[in-house]
This record gives sequence, C-alpha cells and structure tokens, in this order.
Amino acid sequence: MLISLCMIVKDEEEMLPGCLDSVRDAVDEMVIVDTGSSDRTVELAEAAGARVVYRAWDDDFAAARNAALPELQGRWILHLDADERLAPGAAATLRAVAQRSDLDCGMLPLHDATHLGASPADVLSGAARSGSPHPLPRLYRRSPDFCWEGVVHESPTTWMAREGRVIEMVDAPLVHYGAIDAYREQKGKAQRNLRLLEKRCEQDPGDAVARGYLSRELIRAGDVPRARSEVERAWDSLVAAYEGRGSGRRPAAVQVASIRAYLALLASDHSKVIETADRCLAFGVEHPNLRGMRAMSVRRQCQDLPPAQRGPLLEGVVRDLRWCLSGADTQFGEEVMAGITGAAGATELGVALLLGGRPQEALPAFRQALAEDPEMRAARIGVVEALLDAGQSEEALAELQSLLPEGGADEWALAACICLAVGAGDDAATFLSTALSHGKPGADASYRVERFVALAAAFEPAT
Repeated sequence: MLISLCMIVKDEEEMLPGCLDSVRDAVDEMVIVDTGSSDRTVELAEAAGARVVYRAWDDDFAAARNAALPELQGRWILHLDADERLAPGAAATLRAVAQRSDLDCGMLPLHDATHLGASPADVLSGAARSGSPHPLPRLYRRSPDFCWEGVVHESPTTWMAREGRVIEMVDAPLVHYGAIDAYREQKGKAQRNLRLLEKRCEQDPGDAVARGYLSRELIRAGDVPRARSEVERAWDSLVAAYEGRGSGRRPAAVQVASIRAYLALLASDHSKVIETADRCLAFGVEHPNLRGMRAMSVRRQCQDLPPAQRGPLLEGVVRDLRWCLSGADTQFGEEVMAGITGAAGATELGVALLLGGRPQEALPAFRQALAEDPEMRAARIGVVEALLDAGQSEEALAELQSLLPEGGADEWALAACICLAVGAGDDAATFLSTALSHGKPGADASYRVERFVALAAAFEPAT
C-alpha cells in the first residue's frame, strides 16, 4: 500500500465529504480519528470508505493524530484537515513523489480561500485567495520514529529535524477554507487555539514557535499589548537559540520575527523593525516579510531627512522591495505577508522612487500594483503623483478625475497641486479649501505631507 490519508475530525459533516472526495485518487486508504462527533461525521466517513478510530478529546491535537499511526498501512502518510481540499490533478503528483526513494517529507503549498463558496480553481488562481500560498509539511515517509508533537499546531518537529532527512516542495496544492473569519468563529477556533497555546507555552516556556503562534492569536483577538509582551519573550528565546545559548535545534524564525516587526511598525518604532530584520539577516534568515517591513521603516525614516541626504538609504529600500517583488512566484518556507511580493510591495516601491525624485521609474511600479489590484487607492493616487512630478500635469489630472467623486483630503489637495502647476491659481485655492473640508491632507500617507506643506505655503501671504 502506497499512501495513507490520516485525519482527525469532530462534527465535520459539512466539510468532510468534499475533503475525502478530493483525495480519492491520491490515497490507498483513509484512516480518520473521530474525537467525539455528534453529527453525521462518522457515517459520512465510513460511507466514503474510511476506517474510523475513536479517541476521546483531551486538548491534544498531536495525541489525537498519533492515535491513527498504529492503524496505517501505507508507506507514506498524507495529513489533511476536513476544511482542506487537494487540488484537482494533484493526485498524480503525490503518487509520483511517493515512488521516490530520496525524499522523506513533502511540503505542500496551502492556499487560503477568501470565502466558503470559492471554487478551488478561483482560490488557486488567486482570484479568491487570501494572501500568498505558504508551504506546510503534509506528506511523510513512514518510519518507526515518526510522530506528531504539540497540543496545537502539531507537527513532526523532532522527526523532521533528524540528520539526513530530505525535505522538498511538492507541487500538490491544498485549498484551505478554515482560515475564513466566519468559519473560524463558527467553530470557535480562536478561543480553542488561545487556550491550547497557553497550555503549550506553559509546558515548554522556551518554545519560540509556540509563543509566536500565541502572539498571532492575541493580535487576532485584539489584545495587542499582550501580543507585544509574548512576542518579545518568543524573540528572546529565538535569539538565544540562534546565538547558541539555547538548547536543541534552531527554531523557524520568520513568524516570530515578522510579528515582532509588524507590531513595531504599527507603533512607528522603525528602529526595532530594522533591528529585527537585520538580526535575522545576520542569522542567515532572509524572507520577504522582513526585507519588506525593513524597507517600509527605512522609507519612513527617510521622510524626516533633507532630500539631499535620502539617496543612499532609499537605494537600499528600492533594492529590498525589488527583491521582494522578484519572489512573487517563489515558494518560501514560511508564510508571506499579504501583498508584500505583489501589489503592496509594488506600491511601496513606487513611493520610495517618488521620494528619491524618480517619478518616471515610480510610474511603472504603481502600474504594476494596479495590474494586480485595480482598486488599490494608494497606487491609483501614486500614478497621479508620478505623472505630476514628471511634468505631465494634464495626464495627472485625467487620472485624478475618477478619484475625485469619492475623494478625500489627499485627492482634492493633489487637484490643487496640479492646478498650481498649470497656473490655475484660483482653481487651486478652491480645491485646497475643498481638501481641508475633508480633513488634513497627508494624514493617511505621511510621505505626502512635504508636498502638501509646499502647497499650503503657496497661499500664505507674503511678509
């Protein structure tokens, strides 16, 4: 027997049939551990040909999943959850990979759906996908020492870390419906995960990965102050491990570092963002999340410098963002922030080029962002700014027209800038007054403040 499907379920009558149907051609047996279903889950599993193992739920995902191991007969284990689907056509890939003798673990790319009704095709194409696909270990060659670890976010961590293990990406995508907010709320996933992560961190206080997961759940729950505290503890454990002061192997670093940098970016603590990214780079950890957030922070620091002093720093920002964009089709080992290798990254690049006085280069960056997300307001305004700075005022005004009906302070202030550039001072004054009635220009995009300060100065009485 080649491949065994291994799952744990509880009250999954809605999701389970679709999951089992998606893997029918990929596996030779299906073994499902039921942890106390009260609906038709067991009936549906058995009707689909699965063998059901019963185990009482005791707040331990690894223990539940390990309960299936004595029942498996395949040489390989495919691990899925009920809210996942194997992509159409991926069965042949899995069977081909399982014939290899030089591979121990396959990392499968997981695509998060944006809504429950999204078709697998739309999720895989990106039309109905949240963020970028991220790889997870899901296909394992069976061995006597194989087992899952962790009461939540379980993984065969020790087994994968053993010397000689060969781990590779496998092009057999998974479509995931379980990250949708409404579904998470329906299943009570947030409360359950918080409780189990608390337990896992109590059991192993130095587990940086578990504490990183806890920080992420706290952010989702709106408890940002505690998330900051927990991610700092995770960061200290991670740094100790990478500097050789901790015990055991080096943990995966990107999630903890990304959360630490993200929270620092929210607080405008740009020095901490840069320090986090630079420390990871010194450890040999390079990832779009870290280079992208470092670029955002350095760019914001540049805004406080005179234009003549920005050049070298902005060159580094541009390099980082172009590196991020070059990874749009790359499968990275840990989850990539939504948009950093796509529309958001391209928009940030455009802004950096504008600040560096390179509007002709900024324009294609903003156009690239709009090709991926036509409604991205920051990129649409960026096109207007790039055209204005390049001396193409009429083209800038044409681009701005569609933004003005729903526009706020920045759009109307840009209209005033364009009018001033073409010598229409009275119209510029009218548009500036309209802008001020909507709020403070530049309040939602700090890099524009300099432009709008110059605009306001044009209407100050001479002294």
